[in-house]
Amino acid sequence: MRRQQRAANIRKLPQPVSSVEVFIDELVLHGFSAADRYSIGDALTLEIERQLAEASTHPFLSRDTDLSLINAGRIGLPPNAKPAWIGTRVGRAVFNGLKQSLLRSR
Repeated sequence: MRRQQRAANIRKLPQPVSSVEVFIDELVLHGFSAADRYSIGDALTLEIERQLAEASTHPFLSRDTDLSLINAGRIGLPPNAKPAWIGTRVGRAVFNGLKQSLLRSR
């Protein structure tokens, strides 16, 4: 499933970006079950890939940058939120943090 979704995201790129590499060394989530970590992580990955596919032609991705830290901030979640929904919200926050960091580093 994940490979099919990633392939679909890649096909959506109107003009391929030469290279985008996002490496998340550590993601700190407080108050979640350890059993949910993979569901949250998978949804986070898919959301970041989706956001990158949509932003592939945006100028903030057009130069080499190495960011050591992105602060995605605090994310409000409703009680009993599903892990996949949480991962999607976290992915959006991480992408927005990445975008803001890249725009500031210009």
